[in-house]
Amino acid sequence: QFEMGLTWYDISPELDWLTEATAVWAESYIYPECNSEHQYLEEFFYYTSHDRFSIEGTREYGSYLLFYFLTEVAGRKSYVADILHAAAGVKESMDVRGAMASVIEDIKEVYGRFAICNWNMDPYKVYKDTPKFPSVPAYGESGRVVRYIPKDSDNNILGQWDKDGMIYLETIKPGIEECKETIAPGGIKYIVYMFDDTKIEDIEKIKFDFSDEEGQNDIKWMKRQAFVKINDKWLERSQDWTDKDEVEFCRKKDDEYVTALVLILSNAGLGANDSATLTYKVDTRDKCTDLKGYVKASIDAIYEEGGDSISINTLYYSEDELLYCSDCDRYVFKNRKISYEDTYAAKYLNPYLAAAGTTKYENTQTKHSGTLYEEYTQEDKIGRLQISDDKKSISIIFAPYTNTSDWINVRMTDTFTEQNNTHTDSEPGLLIGSIITGWLDFEVGSKTYNGPMGMVYDECEITDEHISGIRRITTIDGAEILLEFKYEIKSKLKGLD
Repeated sequence: QFEMGLTWYDISPELDWLTEATAVWAESYIYPECNSEHQYLEEFFYYTSHDRFSIEGTREYGSYLLFYFLTEVAGRKSYVADILHAAAGVKESMDVRGAMASVIEDIKEVYGRFAICNWNMDPYKVYKDTPKFPSVPAYGESGRVVRYIPKDSDNNILGQWDKDGMIYLETIKPGIEECKETIAPGGIKYIVYMFDDTKIEDIEKIKFDFSDEEGQNDIKWMKRQAFVKINDKWLERSQDWTDKDEVEFCRKKDDEYVTALVLILSNAGLGANDSATLTYKVDTRDKCTDLKGYVKASIDAIYEEGGDSISINTLYYSEDELLYCSDCDRYVFKNRKISYEDTYAAKYLNPYLAAAGTTKYENTQTKHSGTLYEEYTQEDKIGRLQISDDKKSISIIFAPYTNTSDWINVRMTDTFTEQNNTHTDSEPGLLIGSIITGWLDFEVGSKTYNGPMGMVYDECEITDEHISGIRRITTIDGAEILLEFKYEIKSKLKGLD
């Protein structure tokens, strides 16, 4: 430090911080068994969310741990010397923060690893020392603890410090929590979520939503990571959520039965004005999606006689999320997005022109098209898929009716009258149902298929990962019909276990 012209009495607080932190690091490096540096760790771990360059209390001394991490964990022995050289080079401007940030390569990722190490609790303890590194975890103002309790409990505490002032504890019932966390420059925050007091009946699904960009500020240097505890056992590795808008867990699944979770927010922005604000939501109200997939139906038919012809082309496609309804023993809609279109075109000899001795064909066309997204409550119980009593087959329920009307556009054209008519269909469910299910009343070989429940799919199309089925049928009249579905199994399939 002296060779570089850096001394503890320089007027810059940042230089003061740097010289003291690296001096303590040097003590640890030269005298590894003395461990005098350990006396500063409790204050360090209590204030990890504060400005990394703070010189309040003994925080500059405890920040030796950053340099210990850079040299021993990140693995670049020259980091300390390189940072001191860079600081000496900006002594006139006093931009020690910028100098340090310029030296640390890939600082966002490196600082994210620093945040992981500073949790300092099993099974994620990384730091080692002679004879051992102290077992001091991040606590106090480094974060908060949110404990979820059963939904019928009255013990709802918005937030308070525990009796020793060590943990800020919130006790809440399932619902939606809107969160706002501001992380100081170089700060690291740990938010612990505890679900061990709740059963699946209380909290079935956990959803972290980070998509609200309006409430976020300067998060370009922030990493979002998490430790996740499944069935009371911490996963071996941390999860990186930095680029994820949403993270969901379905506690009905054995490998997603979350009992605890630590959200780790680290801000690698070291500039004095680099505070970062993150807004997010934790939603524990919803039910898990059991099945997610689609149903597709298409009809292509053409009839010709003499010079007359009729063609029909229909395509129905629905992307569904389904829940199991134990009361009705079937899978019902959670939500669905329907896309529908059909074209009915006719060409025929105009009888009025024919009577006048002129041969002229008239063309008419009717086209329906539209898309719709709907969500449903548990009370709606609109069925989509049903498992047979012998548990060897499943049936798809067409369910054409929707809660929303007027979502299908109709366009009619007539070349003879030169008329164009455009409007919306007031009963789209009746329209779709009559067109699609009308074609399902037909005979194929010795089997008769009757209506929307008619298409039965057998057990060979059910795997551990998905349910799928496809039928291609040619009717006696030559119409080509395709019925297809595929659902990904998101949680254990009831009725076939």
